[in-house]
Amino acid sequence: MTLLTVSTVKGAPGGTTLAFLLAQALAAPSYGTGPCLFLECDPAGGDLAPALGLLAIPGLASLALAARHGLTADVLISHTQSPAGSPGLQVVPGVAGPEQGGAVRWLLDELARILADPSIRAIADLGRLQHDDANDSLRSAAAANLIVTGDDVASLLHTRSAVDTARRAGLALDVVVSGQRSHGLVQVARATEATVIGTVRRDPMALAILLRSDRRLAGFPRTTASRRRTEGLKGDVTAILHSLETRGALVPGPVPAAPPVGTRGRAALAALRTSRARASREAQEAVLVG
Repeated sequence: MTLLTVSTVKGAPGGTTLAFLLAQALAAPSYGTGPCLFLECDPAGGDLAPALGLLAIPGLASLALAARHGLTADVLISHTQSPAGSPGLQVVPGVAGPEQGGAVRWLLDELARILADPSIRAIADLGRLQHDDANDSLRSAAAANLIVTGDDVASLLHTRSAVDTARRAGLALDVVVSGQRSHGLVQVARATEATVIGTVRRDPMALAILLRSDRRLAGFPRTTASRRRTEGLKGDVTAILHSLETRGALVPGPVPAAPPVGTRGRAALAALRTSRARASREAQEAVLVG
């Protein structure tokens, strides 16, 4: 696999959340060797670094300075940071705000060239989709472009407009519905005239537990309720990845070896099979609405 991009429409939160959780999942060995890159390319500025306890530098701003002498994959990797608790994930924090965003617009074409390499796994958070978007080069290089939307009328209208605009530019957008749903996925697919590949719940507490971004949660016990909340959010992401695999946008790596036979091994294997079966059903259901 190679690059996936995530954008949002006006009034639809959850894009950065989805992008980061996708990057965490793709950093697993089952999707290949080497790191998975997460790039905050939102021209309005990134906000994930403080939540992860990362510094602003190195990041996209420092990368832009270094890339003036030529951008290579090694240069890109040298401007990443490794968040705690996410092995295999390398993050490029975004710029501080729109002023810096405008100054690094030229860098996006160079990033698209590097990230077009199929041996590189990367997720790019592109922020809100704009009509004069400078991130079109990244979308053109991507294996799939996801757009996160709510299912209220205003969000669906914005999504339909974005899908039409992208289609005229020769790009396809796959829809992910965020938050509580008042319409079925089939209705969303018809309203947007796009493929709906999944949903992602809005659960700030579950996200904070996964990121450990709230210091008040530093000693938060991993209770059954908290595990259920985080597993629900992870399950949404797994279903989206299976949808992309089904459509050929993702090619998973070798299947991990089965757990050793034994009481614990049998329990772990049963849990793994149940999780994969559930994710497969959700993926097939999501693809059908496309």
